[in-house]
Amino acid sequence: MTQRHLIWPVAIGLALLVATAAGADDGGRVVGTVRASPLVISMRVQATEVRAGKLFAAEALATNIATTPLAEVALTLRADASIRIVRATPTALGTLNGHSTRGAAWALCATSPGNYVIFSRVTAAPDWVAESEARLVTVSGSRRNCP
Repeated sequence: MTQRHLIWPVAIGLALLVATAAGADDGGRVVGTVRASPLVISMRVQATEVRAGKLFAAEALATNIATTPLAEVALTLRADASIRIVRATPTALGTLNGHSTRGAAWALCATSPGNYVIFSRVTAAPDWVAESEARLVTVSGSRRNCP
């Protein structure tokens, strides 16, 4: 099953959860709002095992699966403080047209050994948010320092 085929069952399940959690009115009926997000995000990490002080890369792609454009689209990388962002391509994407994909990339460096989770997030106006699957990066010791 492709990532695109998995999106709709997950979105429907989350919508049912939101509707269930929204609460009941005086008649005992559940009242809620269903909003399917038009954003899909994927992330790739160059290496899952790296040495401290050595650069590695991460890239995220944001897709607008709707037909209408989304405004104020931005990609961000989320990671532990031990993962330093050395360089980044523009992460403020502006408008993302319908059925289009744009991306951002980051040069990263781990400052100390350990296991770290990295993921990316895409946001768009007015309040759309989607997050990628998390990636685990294992960092081994080294005498090198990050640039």
